[in-house]
Amino acid sequence: MPIKRILIALSAMIALTIAAFFISYDNKPRPKLGLMTSIALILGDVSVEQMAQGKSNPSAAYLSLKAHYDIIPIDAVDDRLSQFNLLLLAQTRPLSSSELVAVDEWVRKGGHIIILSDAALQWPSDYALGDKRRPIFASLLSPLFAHWGIEQLLLLEDPEELRIALGDYNITTVTPSEWRLIESDAKDVDCRLNNNKFEADCKVGEGRAILIGDSDFINDRHWQSYYGEDDNMRYLLDKLQTLISAN
Repeated sequence: MPIKRILIALSAMIALTIAAFFISYDNKPRPKLGLMTSIALILGDVSVEQMAQGKSNPSAAYLSLKAHYDIIPIDAVDDRLSQFNLLLLAQTRPLSSSELVAVDEWVRKGGHIIILSDAALQWPSDYALGDKRRPIFASLLSPLFAHWGIEQLLLLEDPEELRIALGDYNITTVTPSEWRLIESDAKDVDCRLNNNKFEADCKVGEGRAILIGDSDFINDRHWQSYYGEDDNMRYLLDKLQTLISAN
């Protein structure tokens, strides 16, 4: 066979090998992520009429998460938690006592969870105060946090945008909180405060919970720019990856 044909054949084989690699990479199953939130991340702030028409306007934060995870929205804490080993609660609705117990037990059995907890959410909404479709203004998960020996404190009431240094990341947000350790009778819980107390990393039984004292930082207006994503979503994605690596 002439040298030229051999080179062409080799080039074709290399090209097919590279193409096969990228196809298999793109088809690689993504980790499953349970998502519970009162924020309009998935559909966007759409009207009832638009929802009936099947219209939606997902947030850039949701699309960023969806690019890395198989996201399964959940609206209740029940037996369905058993299908997950990774959860994201982002400014979730108030949970009942039984739901809080279920979350605690799920984590203790080896579940991994990130909770975005905002003490003063500054998320614009077209829905009036009191409307169930409006995001929860202040996180109401303090009974769970207290059980784990931790308390959330609001740092600033002024909703002025500011930058926060978090290790390798610098995020933009408003009205952030910090965490404080308190006394608790709960067994097998060890919480440590990181990144200027903006984040708490808790070992709970066989599982792990990362508590972040803010939800506004995933609002598109704080991280979307002409240049693309900044550190806000990279920070959250890094925390999720930390939990996956810990499994």
